[in-house]
Amino acid sequence: ALVSCFALSCYSSIINRTLKPFNPLLGETYELEIEGMRYISEQVSHHPPISSGHCETDTWIFYASVEVKTSFKGTYLQAKPYGALHVILKNTGDHFVWTKPYVNIHNIIVGTIYIDAFGTFEV
Repeated sequence: ALVSCFALSCYSSIINRTLKPFNPLLGETYELEIEGMRYISEQVSHHPPISSGHCETDTWIFYASVEVKTSFKGTYLQAKPYGALHVILKNTGDHFVWTKPYVNIHNIIVGTIYIDAFGTFEV
């Protein structure tokens, strides 16, 4: 249940996610080390955009590689993420895998931008 909550937590800020997303350069990395956690990610392809990340603590490991394909549908932009996200619990060896549903970004030309997530979300 806690892993499912973690997997869904990235959608908690979807209401305020209306600015241009971070778009790193090819080979650009991001690293964070704080309170026993280390995270590193890299932009491994620019066209198509593919990002990979690895995060580890004493109790769990998270890693992912996700490609996003976008298409303009006239009144909205659709973003489809491809790739799996993984969490491994070190104390039990349990391995959880999920994929992200696609999102539609509405009113990108005129009006107030808002985002809807669609599809199946299964952990």
